[in-house]
Amino acid sequence: MANKSAVILWLYHTDLADEFVKLLKPHEKYVDIFLGVCKDHDNRQVESLFKDNFSNVYLEYLNNGGTDILPTLNLLEKCTDYPYLFKLHSKKNNWGINRQVNWRALLCNDILYKDNFHWTLNRLSQDHIGIVGSNSMIMRNNEYTNISKIAEIVNIVGLDYSRLRIKSFIGGNIFAIKTKLLLPFVNRPKLKRLLSQEIGLIKDDNAGTYVHSMERLFGYMAEYNNKTICGAPCKTQIILNPTIKTHRLHLIKLYNNECYIQENPNVYGCILDDNDNHMEISWKNQNQSTIKLYKKLNNKYLINYDYA
Repeated sequence: MANKSAVILWLYHTDLADEFVKLLKPHEKYVDIFLGVCKDHDNRQVESLFKDNFSNVYLEYLNNGGTDILPTLNLLEKCTDYPYLFKLHSKKNNWGINRQVNWRALLCNDILYKDNFHWTLNRLSQDHIGIVGSNSMIMRNNEYTNISKIAEIVNIVGLDYSRLRIKSFIGGNIFAIKTKLLLPFVNRPKLKRLLSQEIGLIKDDNAGTYVHSMERLFGYMAEYNNKTICGAPCKTQIILNPTIKTHRLHLIKLYNNECYIQENPNVYGCILDDNDNHMEISWKNQNQSTIKLYKKLNNKYLINYDYA
């Protein structure tokens, strides 16, 4: 465990196992993996894949309840001594105005992919930072329908809600955190019972839920402990655009060959071509895909050929 971080991965969707192996394999010597799988599924292929690729995997078979929250709490009990924790899960539902954004890829990419992993750990080593997550998915003061459920959980775990002002959290619930910030939620049987009642796809459009309340409370623990949430990733490419006030936008390339604009992740696309001279992107945020060609300048800047 020395000098390692914990990775909690709730892999409900077993067909995504290979994707997470590819993400985690380059960081194998820096992490121990706490893998949760649904005990109702056929997990033989997942077991083989992780055991063939990692020597540092703890595997647990868990009930399908509490979405990704309850499995995370169960696995968290096994890794409270690690200084840092990556909380991951096999999120399949898309986000965005047209459900065009693969926010699993977006969220995992920004804290975990290649150099972003070490950049994330470097930020967490700084005393004032409590959580690192995708900058585009940092939500503030957005409790939606969950106010009463949040109050109920706060009472169970003994937190002083009045200390919170900004109330930031990571939408999508994939992030890296100082593990000690989550200790108030460890070994809480009543909280587990409440979460276990929420089974399957849970939505909070009509009424609050315990799982959506916990998503927020995980993020609140940074502010509660006088820490900040740091936005990732470490690097972006700059799109020069003279038609907007700032004259620039920040493009983030994802490991799945898709991309998004950091200022507005609804602007999400697929990279059709990327070479030394130009990048071609099919943007998915319109009713019909729009293909744009960008000229590269000094391998850092992109400019739409419409303005070149």
